Amino acid sequence: MKSKINESDAAAGRTPRFAERKIEPLPLVFGDLEKRLSAAFERFRSAVRSAFSGGNRSEQSTGYFATEILNKRLLSCPYTFADSWYRFKAGLAEREEADETEVKAVQRSVGEDSDDDAEAEARARHAAHVVGAWLKKKRQLLACYIEQIDESLKCLGLVPSPNGSLPNPVEDARYARLRGLIKEKLRNGSSWADDERLIIFTEYKTSLDYLVRRLREDFPNEPEGRFRVLYGGGELTEHHREDIKKAFNDPADPVRVLTATDAASEGQNLQETARLLLHFDIPWNPSRLDQRNGRLDRHGQARDVYVFHFTSGDNADLKFLSKVLWKVERIRTDLGAVSALFDAAFERRFHDLRDADTVNRMLDADIATKLRKAKDAIPSAEIQADSEKKALAQLVKELDFNPETLRSTLEVALGMGAGTFHFDGPDNAGRFRFPGNLPPKWKHLVDSELRLPSRDSNLGPLPSLVFDPEKFMLCRNGRSVFRPAKDAVLLSLGHPLIHQALLLLSRARYPGTDESQLCSRWTVCYGPVPTGAQAVVALTVEELAVNELREAFHHWVRTIRFPVINGTLGPRLPYLPASEDRRGALVTAPDLVRKARDLWTEISPEVEKFLKKHADALTHQAKAQLQADLRRETDVQKDLFRTRRQEIERELKKQSKEIRKRIDEVLEEFRQLDLFKEQKEIDDSVKALEEELQRHRQHHENMRSFLDLEEKRVLEQILPKRHALRGFVQVMPVVVEIRLPEGNA
Repeated sequence: MKSKINESDAAAGRTPRFAERKIEPLPLVFGDLEKRLSAAFERFRSAVRSAFSGGNRSEQSTGYFATEILNKRLLSCPYTFADSWYRFKAGLAEREEADETEVKAVQRSVGEDSDDDAEAEARARHAAHVVGAWLKKKRQLLACYIEQIDESLKCLGLVPSPNGSLPNPVEDARYARLRGLIKEKLRNGSSWADDERLIIFTEYKTSLDYLVRRLREDFPNEPEGRFRVLYGGGELTEHHREDIKKAFNDPADPVRVLTATDAASEGQNLQETARLLLHFDIPWNPSRLDQRNGRLDRHGQARDVYVFHFTSGDNADLKFLSKVLWKVERIRTDLGAVSALFDAAFERRFHDLRDADTVNRMLDADIATKLRKAKDAIPSAEIQADSEKKALAQLVKELDFNPETLRSTLEVALGMGAGTFHFDGPDNAGRFRFPGNLPPKWKHLVDSELRLPSRDSNLGPLPSLVFDPEKFMLCRNGRSVFRPAKDAVLLSLGHPLIHQALLLLSRARYPGTDESQLCSRWTVCYGPVPTGAQAVVALTVEELAVNELREAFHHWVRTIRFPVINGTLGPRLPYLPASEDRRGALVTAPDLVRKARDLWTEISPEVEKFLKKHADALTHQAKAQLQADLRRETDVQKDLFRTRRQEIERELKKQSKEIRKRIDEVLEEFRQLDLFKEQKEIDDSVKALEEELQRHRQHHENMRSFLDLEEKRVLEQILPKRHALRGFVQVMPVVVEIRLPEGNA
């Protein structure tokens, strides 16, 4: 959608409304020591896969996890890998082996999302330890590969001190490239650029701590806030994170580099002062990539966004991830439809250890096929979008929602029971203020929801009020961007004050409520009147229709206008949406008010007759529409139940095939590896799988029975009641407005 809007702007000769996202790869040239570590890990990874290649599928999957948890950290940086490797070694040195169940447990734990980075790191460290203990049974087979990694880390200087801390590595191409990027983009010689800031994203708190420590070492004597961090949990409370966000968006703050984890990135808007972002490591979840980029590339960004990432011809894994990032960027609007394809590609590369170029070609082909199928629905989707756009435009007219009506609505509500109320203003910036004392009934809400923060225990000052978001729009680089002011508040439809105002006015509709005593349902004003008419009666009615399930399916408020000709109600005037139906000032002259009251007395019986006819017409229309909807919805539900049954059948066939394959694998495994197994043990294993198959069949049979009952309930009970009118459509008068010719003023 953003790209289409930008294309439309460009075609019209306007500055594109949205920033462009530009992907910039940062090539790395690894030194011999880092290459040695990568090669040693590749050999270790292959050896683990070979060690479990003859095992069952569950054992192979566990072996994959054992290398994955180390692989991801190596792709972040050598320091983070070393931290996990030595925990893995500690597990390897345990007296007792861990079993597969323990590894599966930590695998689930690591896979669970956590907003607390300290908790996530603790889980990962424990997982590395458990994986080491599990691989004890293969230690002799893996010994030479483990030794090679140990030697590679030793050459890099990554050997723990007696207190367990790790020094900086002798080589780290990623950090060196980061430092170069900072000097190139954020520095002007010996000083910092005023208009540039960089966000660094990493998956791991270990990497975050390492990067910030090295940056502070390499750029000494800087203000405390030059390098800030943003992560989940720990000592960073929500209040602290909000302060960091405000500092990063404040052009006057000294911060220039913000290092953040994924746990802290979601929901943070950091686009006001920054346009540079670096993926220090690339997450294996494509959606997280897009979430990271969205911290800067979002509405309100005044400059084009540059997204940096590492790539290298020296490292096949890093090159593969770099290409994945490009693919995610290319198809980001369809990312949800193809996310499973990326999961499969990661498994092919890091589990099956297939060639990276081959995996990329397969991923391209899979994505092209998936998107080609998805495009079949695009024409109907575009037609629906056009229809929804027209409906939205009509709704805007009906609601008459604009800054002026929003302000006047709030003023009416503030004055209920307290006399006429008007804000002071507007000033030259289009801002309003509360006059003098606050209405007593509103003081608590205003104090809690509107006042600015105070530096002490006293109430903070009241801000200026803005009803028009255009007042916060500024021009930056030829692009309009939204920039709220610190001393003003935008009162939009979702603000608590507006919500309370609408609630009060809504209650005033019902006779007998306290609010109804504070408002009049009858008013006289000036306005346009057709030639030959004495006045216009504008009757606002509320329409309500409920089905047999007591669900409201029609609830609307509309204003119906009639001319009054010679004391008689004339034919209904053409309908006008609220935004086009304007009235003039209130009539205050007693004689004119009395004249309007007498007029209403004459025509009110005719109005009552109209209301009955209008209700009858709506009732007839509703019944006809409900019957048409029932026929259509019945066909839709039948198709849905038919599709669900087909899905159940396919799933049963798939599971049956998988279990049969596992039975064959068990029999083959016993024939090849366990010649001395008792026939009973083989029979027991096969019997267990056959019982599992029978349970699946029974489960699917239960599902089919449930669907039969549910279909009968939906088609015979729910849909008929949902599409049957309960009683008749109610038409309730809300407000009567007598409009006199403006010439009488």
